[in-house]
Amino acid sequence: MVVSESRPPSPGRLATRIVLTAGLLGGGLIPTYFALWAPELPLAWDFRAYLHAVDLFLSGEPFVGVSPPVGNGEFVYPPVIVGMFLPYAVFPDVVSAFVVQLLIMAGFCLGTGWIIVSVIERHSGPVQHLDKLLIYLFCLASTYPVIVLGQGQVDPLLLFVLSLAFLVEERGRGFLAGVLFAIPAIVKLFPALFGVWLVRKRSWLAVKSAVATGSAAVALSVLAFGLDRNLNYAWFILTDRSRIEDLGTTLSPNFSALTLSRPLSVVVPNVDPRFYPAIALTLVAPVLVVLWQRMETVESRLLAYLGTLGGVLLLSPASNIHHVIFLYFPLVPLLFLLDHEPTRTLLHVGTLVMLFPVQPMQVETVLGMAPLPLLIETVLADAVREVLTTGTMTLWGLLIVLAGCLSFTLWAQPESTSVHLTTDDD
Repeated sequence: MVVSESRPPSPGRLATRIVLTAGLLGGGLIPTYFALWAPELPLAWDFRAYLHAVDLFLSGEPFVGVSPPVGNGEFVYPPVIVGMFLPYAVFPDVVSAFVVQLLIMAGFCLGTGWIIVSVIERHSGPVQHLDKLLIYLFCLASTYPVIVLGQGQVDPLLLFVLSLAFLVEERGRGFLAGVLFAIPAIVKLFPALFGVWLVRKRSWLAVKSAVATGSAAVALSVLAFGLDRNLNYAWFILTDRSRIEDLGTTLSPNFSALTLSRPLSVVVPNVDPRFYPAIALTLVAPVLVVLWQRMETVESRLLAYLGTLGGVLLLSPASNIHHVIFLYFPLVPLLFLLDHEPTRTLLHVGTLVMLFPVQPMQVETVLGMAPLPLLIETVLADAVREVLTTGTMTLWGLLIVLAGCLSFTLWAQPESTSVHLTTDDD
């Protein structure tokens, strides 16, 4: 049945369109802020770190954890990953290489949009043209794609691969799913925890192929770069990059952390920061156990998978606000597929909050330009600083999204979950 384009949208669909449009607004505000008010423009900082690592590698010098002359980016990936960026050595300058990187990653953003549209159409019928446009634009130009594209990161590629991994596992292709799940873990390490989803699904072939793929990558890195350099990388990740020692009184309120270790450092400041991940695990694990109880429909599995991704981001001490891009799938399909109104409302609200990751410094800059009495400006700035020191807007939004996932598992009736997917469905 073809959906009529002239039919007025339902309240739920209208709310979804508002959320997606708000994401585009957030994406537009980011370059506006940096162009008009920010003290520096962090354009391509991470990509410059990649290029600098390539130069150091070709010169035979250490490159892991090293920052380039411009920007504060670092090469924080396993040594073998430098091979991903070797082709950029042929470009004459940073600008031309960055343009190519930008185009490639933008293509993966659109690829994720295509996956999202395909999933929605597969389970609820044709997607209206306006909704398709909003989905593609959201995947390309909303808050978090703008952040990662502007920094020249590889997250759009990893999101695309993770989205494919979920789909192929749903269709019973365990070996390929495991390989795909392993790729983001090889690059960024913490996505290895996403593999707990495969354990919950009891997709043992996928687990085996993921472990084999990761082990092969480690072996290749050791063969290519030696054991000492890889051990130095592991030590760098466990110490400097994990930022665990920074999660104390010296942590800047403008630091864009997503991890639960951030509010724990405020609530229990006298506890050794090395225990924060364990405390976070005791808080997150029961939530995941509850979410994993319902797996009977594609909606319930997408919600359980969303909770798994969000839980991993909360657990990882090194997770940052831009890692929210990994939630785009399955979050966006759920906004279209869900019929359970309380869950969808919480997902709408949580997503809206996440889409505007303002920091105290940015709020104070804007308040300073507003025609407000000094007392009101001070009170507002202090209140915002207090809230955002405890947790970023992105963290608060993610917690609301997880509450939405729980509301479905605990209170949605079985008849509300009408979308089914079989593993052999092609």
